[in-house]
Amino acid sequence: MKLIWNILLAAALLSGCNSPNHSSNLSEADRKTAQTTAASRPGGNDQTDTQNTSYLQYSLNETNGWKLRVAGQGMFTADNTLYKTTDGGKSWSEISSSAAGELPGETLSDLLFTPKERGWITVNGPRNGYIGLFYTEDGGQTWEHANVEGASESTYTIRVPVFFSSTTYGLLQVKENESLQDTSLFFVTKDSGETWEAISNKRTGQWNSMEWTISEDQGKSIWEVHVKDKTWRYDGSQWSNK
Repeated sequence: MKLIWNILLAAALLSGCNSPNHSSNLSEADRKTAQTTAASRPGGNDQTDTQNTSYLQYSLNETNGWKLRVAGQGMFTADNTLYKTTDGGKSWSEISSSAAGELPGETLSDLLFTPKERGWITVNGPRNGYIGLFYTEDGGQTWEHANVEGASESTYTIRVPVFFSSTTYGLLQVKENESLQDTSLFFVTKDSGETWEAISNKRTGQWNSMEWTISEDQGKSIWEVHVKDKTWRYDGSQWSNK
């Protein structure tokens, strides 16, 4: 009787091993969607995640948002993947990656999107004279290095620009490569980031319709910016509209 039971058990196990894999019945699109959803979810079941993996997320409004997966590879390099949601985060679709050559293969530090499909990312890798600012004009599918001229050989940025709402003006702050402190050099734009102009050693000043004042408070740079009849303030960590 025991022999018969062992034979039946072995047959059942063999039958299970030969059963069809249900995931193979999924379409290629369904498989990609399932993989993307897992990969883009922090703490998900993506087995390639390591302690060096981080996520940057930006919501443009209640439905549209982006999520950037940064998997550090060492020496300021990373495997980067960008996902987009159009349903408030219920589902995510991969739109670009460093593996496909669409994103920089460096450690990314910040993410910003503005209306009209324009977005910005920064590279967290201090290198003399290298302003690691990249932009997209198609919602994140392709990226180009921003032409920020006038940077000194000792500056870099890990911050995306700040754009002052309801205007076309913006500001890009940079840091000193050795001390990692804010510098007296910054960049301004009046065409939503199409072109940038360097401003250096001017704690107060005016450029076209933009005025600014920079002060120091406990080692932090405090900014106050006026564009026409509106004012914004930077307290050393974030911007607010006064």
